Amino acid sequence: MFAYNSDKIAKRRWLLAICVLGGIIILTGLIQMVCSTRKNVEEIINGSEALRTHDRICSELPKPPDFKLKQKQLGGNSYTTAISYIFWTGQSFDDLKAFYQRQFASYGWEMINMVEQEDVRFISFRKENFRVSISYQGYKTGNYAMDCSKLSR
Repeated sequence: MFAYNSDKIAKRRWLLAICVLGGIIILTGLIQMVCSTRKNVEEIINGSEALRTHDRICSELPKPPDFKLKQKQLGGNSYTTAISYIFWTGQSFDDLKAFYQRQFASYGWEMINMVEQEDVRFISFRKENFRVSISYQGYKTGNYAMDCSKLSR
C-alpha cells in the first residue's frame, strides 16, 4: 500500500515538474514576442548575413504607392525563415490583391493560394524557394501583413 502511494506521489511530482517547465517555456516565448521591438528586429537582421540578404530581397518586392511600414517581425521554423512586414495602405483588399497579382506576375511569381472569406483574406505567391503572402490583418499598427518566407529545406 505504501509503495502504491509513493509511486502515485512520484508521478504527481513529475507531472507538476513538466507543467512548470512547459509554463516557463511558454512564458519565455511570450516575453520574446512582446519585447521584440523594431530596433531589436533590425539588430538581429543586421547581425546575420543570411537575414540581411533575405530582408533585402523581400524589401525590394513591389509595394503600393501609399505603403507605410509599421513593424517588422521575425519568425520561422526548422524549414523556413520568415520576415513579416506589417504595413498600412489606404487600398481595399480587392485593389491590393489586383496590384500584387499584376506586379508579381510581371516578375515571374506564381500565385499559389487565395482565400477570401469574411474573417480571412490573403493571397500567396511563390518563386524559387521564396513564398510571399499578403493578408488583411486589421492590426492597430497596420492593416495588412506581407509575410516573406524562404524555404531552407
